[in-house]
Amino acid sequence: SDSRFLASMLLIYAGRYGVQSATDESLRLFERAEALASSVGDLPLSTEALCQLAVQELGANRTDHARARIERARRQLLEISTVSSDLRWACARAEARVAKMLDGRPDKAMAILARTRADFERQGDRSSSHYTSVLRSIAGEQMDRGELVQALELLRLSGRVHELNGRGSTVARLQDWQ
Repeated sequence: SDSRFLASMLLIYAGRYGVQSATDESLRLFERAEALASSVGDLPLSTEALCQLAVQELGANRTDHARARIERARRQLLEISTVSSDLRWACARAEARVAKMLDGRPDKAMAILARTRADFERQGDRSSSHYTSVLRSIAGEQMDRGELVQALELLRLSGRVHELNGRGSTVARLQDWQ
C-alpha cells in the first residue's frame, strides 16, 4: 500500500527486465513507477524513472518519447534540492545517450560524463558503483575516439575502486577487465 516503496521496487524490476532485453515489460514497469512517483509527489523518484525510461526508450528506438522524457526530467531536476547518486547517474547516462544517439554529439556526451565524474569527485563519492559506471562510460567514449591509453587508465581506476570497496568479484569488475 506504500506507493513510494512500490515505485522504488518497480524501478528495480524494470531495470532487471531491461538488462534481460525484455524491453516491453521494462518500459511498462518504468512507466508505472513514474506514474506512481508522480501521484505521490516524489519528484526525485519520478525524475529517476523518467531518466531510466528514456534510456530504455532509446534502446527500443522510441526516440520521440525518449527526448520528451529527458526534457521533463531536466525541468524536474531544477526543482530538486539534493540529488542522490542514483538520480545523478540515471539522468547523466540518459542525457549522454540522447546527446550521442539522437543529436549526433559525442563531444556533448563526453562533456556530460566528465561533468558527472567531477560532481561525484567534488562530493567525495569515489566509492559508489555509480562512480565506476561513469568511469566506464567515459572509457567507452575514449575507446570510440581511439584514445586507448586514457581509456585503459580509467578502467584500471574503476577496477581499483571496485577492489577497494569489496566489489572485486562482481560483474562490473569483470567488465573493467574485459
